[in-house]
Amino acid sequence: MPIEMLRGPASSQTAGMFSLPTCFKTEKFAAQWSKVGPDADKAMEKQHIIGTNLTADGWQIYRDKDKKPVKRASQNGDYVLMFRPKEIQNAVNAIYGNVGYERMVQEKKGETVGGVPVTDFGMLNEAAIVKATGENLSEQDRGVVMNPVPKELIASHVEVTPLETAAD
Repeated sequence: MPIEMLRGPASSQTAGMFSLPTCFKTEKFAAQWSKVGPDADKAMEKQHIIGTNLTADGWQIYRDKDKKPVKRASQNGDYVLMFRPKEIQNAVNAIYGNVGYERMVQEKKGETVGGVPVTDFGMLNEAAIVKATGENLSEQDRGVVMNPVPKELIASHVEVTPLETAAD
């Protein structure tokens, strides 16, 4: 047979040199590999969630049972394993998903062009299409459910901030 599919163990999940240590609790923590130095230092700071007025707790350096940071050396430099609570990372992911959806809706309504707010649309927006064709494009969005974000993880209501241009 010229081409054959090779199969490994069903439970084999490997990321090569960036595989997580077996003692890392993936059910409790999210993981990230950061380049040692300024990248790792920046990851430890509060993370601004772009498109919102929210921040998330930064990452911490993961240490093995001997209290040493878990590091991997690659051609691009050394990387250190970082972690934070999984519920925080899930909330960040959900918020980014919601922001992306809101941006898509803004674009569809003609409120932005290429993500930039406009006052003169220069193109047909949803309201103009509905007026001309009678077709309600918003019905396509009825099946979309925004990602839930646990209220106890955020201090205030999440709102997508409008994009600003240099002229604003």
